Amino acid sequence: MRKIIFTQVMTGDGKSTFSGLFDSNGLPVTVELEKDSGGAALTAIRRELSEFEKQEICCQYDDCDICPLCQDCDKEFADCEEYGEELCNENTGC
Repeated sequence: MRKIIFTQVMTGDGKSTFSGLFDSNGLPVTVELEKDSGGAALTAIRRELSEFEKQEICCQYDDCDICPLCQDCDKEFADCEEYGEELCNENTGC
């Protein structure tokens, strides 16, 4: 993982948006820095992944429990232990 150092000075109220960033699981996020009279807020927003992106991430993990998308899997493909590893892999296309 690359470390990026970025500095921005906000002298007035406003909002800055930073894209091309990733969370600790490697999933893409957009970060917003907003300043107003009440203070400043930093927010990381995870964008909706395409089905192709989800499948690509899912296929990188042999165990569904450690996949960062495990909680987002469709109910029909949920928990590999319940359905069996072979069926789960068949349904996800891995």
